[in-house]
Amino acid sequence: MFSASRFMDIIKRCAVESVEARDPMQIMVGKVISIDPLKIFLDQRVILSEKFLIIPPTLTDYTIEAEVDHLTENAFDGDSEKEHNHKYSGKKEFKILNKLEVDDRVLVLREQGGQKFYVINKLGKADKGHE
Repeated sequence: MFSASRFMDIIKRCAVESVEARDPMQIMVGKVISIDPLKIFLDQRVILSEKFLIIPPTLTDYTIEAEVDHLTENAFDGDSEKEHNHKYSGKKEFKILNKLEVDDRVLVLREQGGQKFYVINKLGKADKGHE
Protein backbone atom coordinates (compact mmCIF):
# COMPACT_ATOMS: atom_id res chain seq x y z
CA MET A 1 0.00 0.00 0.00
CA PHE A 2 1.16 3.52 -0.82
CA SER A 3 1.63 5.32 2.55
CA ALA A 4 0.97 9.00 3.22
CA SER A 5 4.60 9.53 4.27
CA ARG A 6 5.80 7.95 1.01
CA PHE A 7 3.45 10.25 -0.90
CA MET A 8 4.87 13.31 0.89
CA ASP A 9 8.44 12.13 0.15
CA ILE A 10 7.57 11.93 -3.55
CA ILE A 11 6.11 15.45 -3.52
CA LYS A 12 9.23 16.80 -1.77
CA ARG A 13 11.50 15.01 -4.28
CA CYS A 14 9.50 16.44 -7.17
CA ALA A 15 9.79 19.93 -5.72
CA VAL A 16 13.58 19.67 -5.36
CA GLU A 17 14.01 18.20 -8.85
CA SER A 18 11.79 20.90 -10.35
CA VAL A 19 13.78 23.72 -8.78
CA GLU A 20 17.04 22.13 -9.90
CA ALA A 21 15.77 21.70 -13.46
CA ARG A 22 14.05 25.10 -13.51
CA ASP A 23 11.00 23.26 -14.76
CA PRO A 24 8.47 23.78 -11.98
CA MET A 25 5.77 21.34 -11.08
CA GLN A 26 2.35 22.23 -12.31
CA ILE A 27 -0.85 22.00 -10.29
CA MET A 28 -3.97 21.34 -12.34
CA VAL A 29 -7.62 20.53 -11.83
CA GLY A 30 -8.93 17.42 -13.53
CA LYS A 31 -12.17 15.50 -13.76
CA VAL A 32 -12.57 11.74 -13.30
CA ILE A 33 -14.25 10.48 -16.48
CA SER A 34 -13.83 6.71 -15.96
CA ILE A 35 -13.19 4.41 -13.00
CA ASP A 36 -12.44 1.06 -14.63
CA PRO A 37 -10.04 1.82 -16.18
CA LEU A 38 -9.26 5.01 -14.25
CA LYS A 39 -9.05 8.07 -16.52
CA ILE A 40 -8.77 11.75 -15.60
CA PHE A 41 -9.55 14.53 -18.07
CA LEU A 42 -7.21 17.55 -17.76
CA ASP A 43 -7.97 19.49 -20.93
CA GLN A 44 -8.91 19.03 -24.59
CA ARG A 45 -5.54 17.42 -25.35
CA VAL A 46 -4.82 15.42 -22.20
CA ILE A 47 -6.67 12.46 -20.72
CA LEU A 48 -4.53 10.63 -18.16
CA SER A 49 -4.74 6.85 -17.94
CA GLU A 50 -3.99 4.84 -14.83
CA LYS A 51 -0.37 4.13 -15.82
CA PHE A 52 0.45 7.86 -15.47
CA LEU A 53 -1.40 8.36 -12.18
CA ILE A 54 -0.39 7.92 -8.56
CA ILE A 55 -3.39 7.72 -6.25
CA PRO A 56 -2.79 8.06 -2.49
CA PRO A 57 -4.53 5.62 -0.16
CA THR A 58 -6.70 8.44 1.17
CA LEU A 59 -8.51 8.54 -2.20
CA THR A 60 -9.56 4.90 -2.01
CA ASP A 61 -11.91 2.92 0.19
CA TYR A 62 -9.82 1.83 3.15
CA THR A 63 -10.16 0.55 6.70
CA ILE A 64 -8.91 2.29 9.81
CA GLU A 65 -8.81 1.23 13.42
CA ALA A 66 -10.05 3.75 15.98
CA GLU A 67 -10.68 3.72 19.68
CA VAL A 68 -14.23 4.53 20.81
CA ASP A 69 -15.80 5.09 24.22
CA HIS A 70 -19.46 6.10 24.33
CA LEU A 71 -23.02 4.86 24.76
CA THR A 72 -25.17 3.78 21.86
CA GLU A 73 -28.27 5.82 21.09
CA ASN A 74 -31.50 4.80 22.80
CA ALA A 75 -33.36 2.13 20.85
CA PHE A 76 -36.50 0.13 21.44
CA ASP A 77 -36.09 -3.52 22.34
CA GLY A 78 -37.78 -5.72 19.75
CA ASP A 79 -39.75 -7.67 22.36
CA SER A 80 -40.87 -4.75 24.50
CA GLU A 81 -41.44 -1.05 24.33
CA LYS A 82 -38.64 -0.38 26.81
CA GLU A 83 -35.76 1.81 25.59
CA HIS A 84 -32.21 0.64 26.12
CA ASN A 85 -28.65 1.54 25.24
CA HIS A 86 -25.28 0.04 25.97
CA LYS A 87 -21.61 0.97 26.25
CA TYR A 88 -19.65 0.86 23.01
CA SER A 89 -15.91 0.99 23.64
CA GLY A 90 -12.55 -0.36 22.62
CA LYS A 91 -10.74 -0.60 19.31
CA LYS A 92 -13.09 -0.86 16.34
CA GLU A 93 -12.52 -1.03 12.61
CA PHE A 94 -14.24 1.50 10.37
CA LYS A 95 -14.36 1.50 6.60
CA ILE A 96 -13.71 4.91 5.03
CA LEU A 97 -15.53 5.24 1.71
CA ASN A 98 -13.52 7.79 -0.25
CA LYS A 99 -12.67 6.18 -3.60
CA LEU A 100 -12.66 8.30 -6.72
CA GLU A 101 -15.92 8.39 -8.66
CA VAL A 102 -16.94 9.60 -12.09
CA ASP A 103 -17.44 13.41 -12.13
CA ASP A 104 -15.12 13.99 -9.14
CA ARG A 105 -13.04 17.13 -9.63
CA VAL A 106 -9.48 16.41 -8.46
CA LEU A 107 -6.34 18.40 -7.73
CA VAL A 108 -3.45 16.95 -9.77
CA LEU A 109 0.27 17.65 -9.42
CA ARG A 110 2.38 17.06 -12.55
CA GLU A 111 5.91 15.96 -11.77
CA GLN A 112 8.85 17.45 -13.64
CA GLY A 113 8.83 16.23 -17.22
CA GLY A 114 5.16 15.32 -17.08
CA GLN A 115 5.55 11.55 -16.88
CA LYS A 116 3.71 11.04 -13.59
CA PHE A 117 0.72 12.83 -12.14
CA TYR A 118 -0.11 12.75 -8.42
CA VAL A 119 -3.78 13.06 -7.52
CA ILE A 120 -3.65 15.11 -4.35
CA ASN A 121 -7.28 15.47 -3.30
CA LYS A 122 -10.92 15.67 -4.33
CA LEU A 123 -12.44 19.10 -4.92
CA GLY A 124 -16.07 18.02 -5.13
CA LYS A 125 -18.28 17.03 -8.05
CA ALA A 126 -17.87 18.64 -11.48
CA ASP A 127 -20.71 20.73 -12.83
CA LYS A 128 -22.48 18.91 -15.64
CA GLY A 129 -21.50 20.37 -18.98
CA HIS A 130 -18.48 22.26 -17.65
CA GLU A 131 -15.02 20.80 -17.85
